This record gives sequence, C-alpha cells and structure tokens, in this order.
Amino acid sequence: NAKESKIVHVIPNGDGFIVKDFISIPYLHRFDILELNGIQYFIGASLCTSKTEREDWSNPGKVFVGILPKDLSEGMEVKPILENLYHNHGYYRATYHGNPASFITSDEGVFVFVPPHDGNESWEIEHIIKTRVSDVAVLDIDQDGEDEICSIEPFHGNDMHIYKKVEGIYQVVYTIPRPLEFAHALAGTSLRGKPVFVCGIRRLNQELFYIEYNHETKTYDIVEIDKNVGTANVVVINEKKRDLIVASNNTIHEAAVYIITK
Repeated sequence: NAKESKIVHVIPNGDGFIVKDFISIPYLHRFDILELNGIQYFIGASLCTSKTEREDWSNPGKVFVGILPKDLSEGMEVKPILENLYHNHGYYRATYHGNPASFITSDEGVFVFVPPHDGNESWEIEHIIKTRVSDVAVLDIDQDGEDEICSIEPFHGNDMHIYKKVEGIYQVVYTIPRPLEFAHALAGTSLRGKPVFVCGIRRLNQELFYIEYNHETKTYDIVEIDKNVGTANVVVINEKKRDLIVASNNTIHEAAVYIITK
C-alpha cells in the first residue's frame, strides 16, 4: 500500500544475502511468475495508481505483465494490459483450460489472465464474474472435474460465496449462511486428501474454518478450526501423515500452526 512499492532480487551470499532492487511499481500488491512453453512471464497487480490518503481509492489500479529475463541484472520492461480496476486486491494462481493462469479480483469482478504460448502473442483475458469481489480461491471442491470458485465479497467484505459453472456461466451455488465481518484469508487446498476451502475472518467471531462438499447431502459443510483469532492469511502444507495450516492470526498478534492428522 505504498507509492514506493518495489520488487527486489535476493541472492544468497555465504551466511547472508545480497538484496538488489529489481523493479518499482507504485502500490503493487500482488505479483507472480507463470511459466508456459519455457517462457517465464511476470504478472503484477497494483491496488491503485495513486493516493492522497489511506482510504483514497479514486485512482484505480492496473495489471502489468512482462517477460522475466534469464539474467535479472538486465532489468525487465512491464506494460499494463488491464486498467481501471478499483480495489484491485485479490490474486490466486490456478489453471484455466489446462494452462497456468492468474485470477485477479476487483470491484469490476474476477478476471482470468492466461499467458501467451509464444512470447510475441497477447495475453488471454476473460471476465468471468461481474460483481464486486475482494478475494478468490479456485478448487474442484465437489470433484466433478471442473473447478469451483470461492469468493469474499465485496472488498474486505462480509459475504462468502461458492460459484460453479452452470451452462458456461459462473453462478452462486452456496452462500455461507452465518454473519461474517472482514473476511480476508482464503485458500483452495486439501486436508487429509479431501478438497476444502480454508477461510479466515478478521472481525466479529474472528474464526478460522474450512468448507467441504458433502457428497451424501449434495451441499456444503462448515468445520470450525478456531475462533477469536482473526486470521488474516493462511498457507496449507500437505505432508504424508499430516497437514499443516500456517496462519497469521492478526487480531491476537500470533503466528500459529494447526496440525491436522485425521
């Protein structure tokens, strides 16, 4: 959330590291590297383009792309491929039609970006959901062979939905039925081999939970992991005999690891 946002290149050097500036993009919030046909593509999303104060969202964000050079000392040129994205906040890496893809979210909805098969071609951009969305995770939760999308709506919002593609269009098939406030953490993953969306809420009940699909009832179940913790971010690590949920519990100023064994 800073005008001086930049990406640095960190190089191991003996017992320490050498840190070099790589590229500056004001208000950069998310970035990733997607590889297709041996080419490494950079994609980055800025929250906005400028601010006069913290809550100024009048100048919308952009999505930038470039080709990562093999020698990072050469620097990298980037260009915007989509502009006018207000609250350009969410990012999720997944596959789309068999290709690596970036799902980027804003007040304008959910966009999917697929890199070109050749470095000289243009990126493919699809606008798949057209409502205000803060964050998404992508996962085939019902194991029917096609990914569903779990969303937080709107920006830092109080609603969470699961979208499923019905007749070629993403439609809401489930909404979390209980009150939420400031939903923020979201991951599509598996726990003990079962596909789940792991979710963290920063206010009200400040809970950490996961959503799973119930094949018997053909609906979705919510399983509570913790509460009164205010989880802001989660990462799930799958091991052979256990799964680890690594959580930043912002409200209680805690980094926590939840161990799932069954």
